[in-house]
Amino acid sequence: MAEKKFLVDLNLTGNKAKNFRLEDYADNTSPTSNFVGRMIYTTTGTDRIQFYNGTSWVQLAHYDELTSGSVTSVGLTFDTPAGNIFGVSNSPITSTGNITLTLDTQSPNYIFAGPASGGSSAAPAFRALVAADIPSLSSVYQPLDGDLTAIAALSGTSGLLRKTAADTYALDTNTYLTTGTASSTYAPINNPVFTGTVSVPTSIVFEGATDDAFETTLTVTDPTADRTITLPDATGTVALLGTIALGTDTTGNYVSQVSASTGINVSHTQGEGSTATISNTGVLSVTGTTNEIEVSGTGAGPWTGAITVGLPDNVTLGGNLVVSGNLTVQGDTTTLNTATLAVEDNLIVLNSNITGVPTTNAGIEVERGDYTNASLYWNETANSWYVGVPGDSAGAATATALSLTGHTHSTSDITGLQEYIEDTVATAFTDSGTIDFSYTDNAGSAGTITAAVLLAATNPYLSTTSGLAVDISALETKLTTDGYTKKYTTTIGDAAAQTFTVTHSLSSRAVTVSVFESASPWAEVEVEVLHTSTSAVTINTNSVPSAGQYTVVVVG
Repeated sequence: MAEKKFLVDLNLTGNKAKNFRLEDYADNTSPTSNFVGRMIYTTTGTDRIQFYNGTSWVQLAHYDELTSGSVTSVGLTFDTPAGNIFGVSNSPITSTGNITLTLDTQSPNYIFAGPASGGSSAAPAFRALVAADIPSLSSVYQPLDGDLTAIAALSGTSGLLRKTAADTYALDTNTYLTTGTASSTYAPINNPVFTGTVSVPTSIVFEGATDDAFETTLTVTDPTADRTITLPDATGTVALLGTIALGTDTTGNYVSQVSASTGINVSHTQGEGSTATISNTGVLSVTGTTNEIEVSGTGAGPWTGAITVGLPDNVTLGGNLVVSGNLTVQGDTTTLNTATLAVEDNLIVLNSNITGVPTTNAGIEVERGDYTNASLYWNETANSWYVGVPGDSAGAATATALSLTGHTHSTSDITGLQEYIEDTVATAFTDSGTIDFSYTDNAGSAGTITAAVLLAATNPYLSTTSGLAVDISALETKLTTDGYTKKYTTTIGDAAAQTFTVTHSLSSRAVTVSVFESASPWAEVEVEVLHTSTSAVTINTNSVPSAGQYTVVVVG
């Protein structure tokens, strides 16, 4: 198993050690070089955590592993106030068994209560009932004597007993709704509910929300046959005959008035069930224009039904035509007989319907009358631009490829080209603190541009005496002075000391220190590193390394 050695104590400064486990062995005979406080986990038999006390291993047991031992005595007792409540048997238990808890027997008509007299509190007990245990009965538990006297003084032999708004009692002898033949059974006063057929007198009187001298009477005219009034399954207000207003007391669409308008005549007398006559006095016919607008319909006009207005198959427009949107021509031929053609688009697309691999040429052809037309076109077969160059005759034009790429010219073909390029390039070079450019003009032949390296006085480690050379010693000193990273390596360990001073001479405390074994497997170890000065670090270990046992690397 991979591991990392610590040569010093691991101080977590109060932080948690998470997701770790103890080193495990089959038993405690496997680990060697033991020390006080060492902890291991043994896996033979029941798993155990053990620690070394300096002479032997001590096992830590979990509570669920305590399977031996016995209880010598367990007992249960109660305090004994006046009158016991519980009884206890089989107590104490000295080996095995159960303690039994029962309710004690009590005398008849006893209650479990506090003291029967006196003003002090005490523990409750079972005792006989006394008069002080019974609360006083009042009007809360029985009718008031005054109410009984008022009811007894009422006159009359039958009726409903009602309590009036003045908080007095009275007998109500009115006749109320009856159901079926049980005429002596009164309906409830509030919210009566009836099922089946309900018989009522010729009139029903509704008192309303206020008990006063004003009522609403629903009267039935003496019928000459059985009549039925059906209420719909809906919520709303019942309107009286002669007061129903359309749109107010009714729902749905209705026509209250029909009015004339431009080109429309209306003959109508407003009233329920009236008929309105509507006639057209406006447009009586629609006529098209030859080759421009076409009109068709049923009859000769004025038409009835649908009228179709559209363009004929062949349209001829006189005057100017302006199209504000896009114009799409889907025919085979578009002919422009114009003296001037002005096109805003700066890129004309030809062969716009070509898809896939192209095979069709496209270009521009110039009409030359009796002579052969001239043309400029893209030749798909040759994959190049071609020009059709005719003579001033009716002879066929000669198709010649345009050579736009792939050919060369010597500088002598263009007068003064070489001299111009040399002069232009030479002036483009600018001297700097480290490079010096010079240009020699050789008139008609090629000129010469020379670049010389300039060394600054602060760079003594560079020389151009015999080419560019570097003084390694001087450069190393300069790199350290300028803050470039440098590495220092040494070994520690002498089989005696635990503290070592490593002098790196890197002129900085901001260095990185790593320590690893000087022999296989060359594993890194953790030590205490003190950045003692800008030129040295101090390394401490808890054990004594052998001679050269560890290698120290300082980078800074």
